[in-house]
Amino acid sequence: MEFPQHIELWYLLPAIRRELSKELKRKGLSQRKIAEYLGITEAAVSQYSKLKRGKILLPEQLKWQVKESAGRIYRGKPAFEEIFSLVKESRGEILCQIHKKVDSDVPESCKLCFEK
Repeated sequence: MEFPQHIELWYLLPAIRRELSKELKRKGLSQRKIAEYLGITEAAVSQYSKLKRGKILLPEQLKWQVKESAGRIYRGKPAFEEIFSLVKESRGEILCQIHKKVDSDVPESCKLCFEK
């Protein structure tokens, strides 16, 4: 069984970055500027836009929060603060859903993703 931290790092974080990239692109930012804001490479932004990274689909409630975060990033708030907040908000039910989706060894009674 994978640890929840592994799920955050390899699945949740890339999906959040993908959604942030999409939202910032909708606001008219270039790939270069998006990369600069998110602290990633332009190649990573390109891969997010082509769904080569961050392939897990986020629940609608988290997508809405990502959209709000993108607005704050666009207005100058540091992306790392927004991303940290989104990951923290995802702990619990959202992380558990992703964990069960990507790891078939998660027992039904598991509560690891709910520990804060």
